[in-house]
Amino acid sequence: MKPRGGTVCAVVIFWLVATSVYAGQPAAEKTVAIVVDSRVYPHIADRLQKYVGAIRADYGVGCSTLVDGFYDMKPEAIRARLRAEYEQCRPALVGAIMVGPIPHALRGDPKAVVYPTPLYYEDFDAEWVDRDNDGVFEEVRTDRRTNATEIWTTWWVPPVNDEDGQLHLIAGFLDKLERYHRGEMTGRDQMLWFSGNVFDVEICEGWTVLLKETMAPLDQKLYIWCRVGQDEGTFRPNKRREEFSATDFLTAFGLQTWQHAHIVTHGSPRGWFWDGTGVVAAANEPESTVVLDLAALAGAANIITTSGCSNGNFRGNLSITPDYSKSLANRLLFSPDTVTVAYWGSASPQSTGGFAGYCTELIESLKSDGGSYLAEGYYRMRNHDYSWGTQHYVFRGVDEKILCGDPFVRYHPAPSRTPQEEAALAEKIRAARWTVVGPD
Repeated sequence: MKPRGGTVCAVVIFWLVATSVYAGQPAAEKTVAIVVDSRVYPHIADRLQKYVGAIRADYGVGCSTLVDGFYDMKPEAIRARLRAEYEQCRPALVGAIMVGPIPHALRGDPKAVVYPTPLYYEDFDAEWVDRDNDGVFEEVRTDRRTNATEIWTTWWVPPVNDEDGQLHLIAGFLDKLERYHRGEMTGRDQMLWFSGNVFDVEICEGWTVLLKETMAPLDQKLYIWCRVGQDEGTFRPNKRREEFSATDFLTAFGLQTWQHAHIVTHGSPRGWFWDGTGVVAAANEPESTVVLDLAALAGAANIITTSGCSNGNFRGNLSITPDYSKSLANRLLFSPDTVTVAYWGSASPQSTGGFAGYCTELIESLKSDGGSYLAEGYYRMRNHDYSWGTQHYVFRGVDEKILCGDPFVRYHPAPSRTPQEEAALAEKIRAARWTVVGPD
């Protein structure tokens, strides 16, 4: 579907990209909608304006704020509202930031597994089928080969279930984004963690080349984790998956503040795991062996991308009743103890093969000199030929991906480490009995 008409965007409160604020800057070429409930907006208006200013200055993107009683709306009404904005908006509407637990479409079976489906707000032409009128879609009818999605979405869902707590955390997240866009919390290097029995050495090599080439303009490194003294000259982390414990993972994850971490494990909405070993964000989980203590980390990573089942599911579980407090993504994004501002993963149980598993468009969008940003990579993935079908990575017919947090992220320069800091990092790696491998 193509945008129609030439009118300005119909914004409930105001157009945030005001001439008085951005005088002297080139006109915005794109528009992003910020969807926020009327009970939330007064508490974050000033912070939101600072965020919008940073995006306008750094990316040339204009933002329109849609303020209404969205918490009390049905997904059908919200979708119609976004579609109207898309058809009327100039400059063209390319994405939407969903602030708070905005009502969202569900797919699956309420008696088994349900999960959020962002595609509902991204593809305005698809036909969605709820045969039994239980509020959960069983089917979506569209043809990705000829019908691209219209926009991308990203979600800001705080990891608490009460509205007052959500207000506090959304405000804190905007403070975090202000620091990030001022360059005050830029991590360093890339971390690639493999565990489980899905990927072989060729896949690992492919990931290595892709990540290193994307980071190439910057003086930073890719770290891949393997045991010292085994398979010298190669890297086969999947071959000895039983040797990778939850403690090993946390040691690697907490070595420093990373700019990007990609984590290839099995998963759930609440954590990462493999071979009966769990690393979770919430305490007292039955699958947990080690709780992810966010305060004890070095800061985690600015950007986290994952390949585990349901790792991006902001609802916190796979049942009809959400528990936002248990979501791994939410807890990393909204914690004051992490530098995490963007998180991408699967919303559903999945079956992702090696070819699609590279997430090529997503990673390439992070290139520091590429003129792009994470949400553009997400959009390109949605509409790449390997994801044609009813949804992204349709191998079982029910898979869905989701982007959470700040859509406007990419790699940035980071201060070089001093010789003392280099030596300290090398000692941490040596003490953990890891070696860093991969092509130069």
